Parts: sequence; structure tokens; C-alpha cells
Amino acid sequence: MIHKKLLVILLVAITFIPSISCIQAMAAEETAQTPPPGSQPLAVKEAPPAAPQADVVPTQPSPQHVWQPGFWTWKEGNSWVWVPGGWAVPPHGPCGTWIPGHWIRGWQGYWHWVPGHWACYY
Repeated sequence: MIHKKLLVILLVAITFIPSISCIQAMAAEETAQTPPPGSQPLAVKEAPPAAPQADVVPTQPSPQHVWQPGFWTWKEGNSWVWVPGGWAVPPHGPCGTWIPGHWIRGWQGYWHWVPGHWACYY
């Protein structure tokens, strides 16, 4: 009976270890689209500009590089500032898909930043 339980636990662990390690690595990875600590208030009353600015996309440095588009950030002094995009190598090899950061409208019309991050899809 104990051997059966251990076998089940081992099979479950083997199934989820790749996903867990990828998630842990993503959580530890700081991304280019995460605004610097302290630069983002918890909520912004003024809506971000509707359209992104056109980024000048330089030549891809290598086939492994992924383009991370620019985004609007809120700076103290009550103004929106464009942060240009850039190239980055996925930290997890071929399982790296970039999910861009974005602003969402939340409670009572305030805007909240959702940071960009890497995702793994198997």
C-alpha cells in the first residue's frame, strides 16, 4: 500500500516538475516591461493614451531574440511617458513567449498596471 502511494506521488511530481521550474524561473525574472519600483502608483485616475507610439524596431540581434513592445508608464508629476520597446532573449529557452504589459481599468475607473512577463506553453 505504501509503495502504491509513493508511486502515485512520484508520477505526479514528474508530471509537474517542468511546469513548476518554468513558473519559478519566470517569477524570479525581472522583465523589461516592469516599471521601476516606486515609479508606479497602485492606481491612476487618468486613462493611458489610447494608441501606443510607433517604436523603431532595430534589426533582430539573433533568431532567439523576441521583441518586447513599448508601453505607457505613469510618472510622478501626473504625466504619461512612453517607454520604448526592446529585444530580449527568453530566459527559459524555447518555452519563452512574451506577454506584453498593459493597463486595465479597475474599480471606480482607476487604471492599474499589469506587468509584462514570460510565459511557457507546452
